[in-house]
Amino acid sequence: MLKKSRWLLASIAAVLAIGGCTDQAKQDYSAAGTDAANAAKETGKAISEDASKAGASFKSGADKAGQSLSAAAAGAKKALSNDETSASVQQALLAAKDLKTTNLKVDTTGTLVTLHGSVPTDDQKRRAEEIAKGVLGSTYTLDDQLKVNG
Repeated sequence: MLKKSRWLLASIAAVLAIGGCTDQAKQDYSAAGTDAANAAKETGKAISEDASKAGASFKSGADKAGQSLSAAAAGAKKALSNDETSASVQQALLAAKDLKTTNLKVDTTGTLVTLHGSVPTDDQKRRAEEIAKGVLGSTYTLDDQLKVNG
């Protein structure tokens, strides 16, 4: 209520002040009011455009961040899957009582599984391949890099 009263008093004072002005002063006052209104309108448009651009930029950044996180998660999942496959094959080779290996290492990249290390005979090398293929099935390709040190 107090604000309305102040606004009303200010309006009355402005009307009284304008009423006592010359025609030129009234025109100048009116033009100044129009200029101020136009400037406020343009400022509002500029702020709105800037806010829209900022929002679009934020959305784009958020989308890119989301894509990066998804790619990182997919990469982590793939790496975990590769590690699990390598561990399964290595565990089976180490558990085989009829197989003697040294420096055994198994690497998996996608569907390619590579055996590294050494065995004492060609028969041991073939046995290691059999064990690995038994764990892997037909989904994987085996690259036997085992060396025979006999």
